[in-house]
Amino acid sequence: MVTLQPMTEADYDAYRANAVEDYAAERALAEDTSLEEERKTASAQLAGLLPQGLRTPGHHFWRVVAEDGTRVGSLWAHFEAERRRAFIYDIVIDAAQRGKGYGEATMRALEEELRPTDLTHIELNVFGHNSVARALYDKMGYRVAATYMLKRIADKD
Repeated sequence: MVTLQPMTEADYDAYRANAVEDYAAERALAEDTSLEEERKTASAQLAGLLPQGLRTPGHHFWRVVAEDGTRVGSLWAHFEAERRRAFIYDIVIDAAQRGKGYGEATMRALEEELRPTDLTHIELNVFGHNSVARALYDKMGYRVAATYMLKRIADKD
């Protein structure tokens, strides 16, 4: 239903700009912090994880493409041979393409990508408020390995 095509430098540049903004917005919602603060955190985290950008060893970036050739999303995963795992850092299905099965198809395409390798499992983090993604991962057989929780008790400036 979809293919994973390696990102070009131009794809990556556009992806990275959106990734910082999207991740900052998700963190701000989850952590109950300001978007400005989370933009700094998101930028710093991405810079630390990807010192060589698209060419950072072990990191893989794909455009998700439907059968008709339409780009429907993107996927970023890190392969760790020593831990025999792939870690999904980001999966994005474009807003206009959601609800059409592309999220599940993307996850299955990644599984097929990994079959010829020695990697044995896929891990990911998901924000607690993302019920759509959580339902997809549950449906696909992912299990909760850890839970981080937060409660605001006061607003202090």
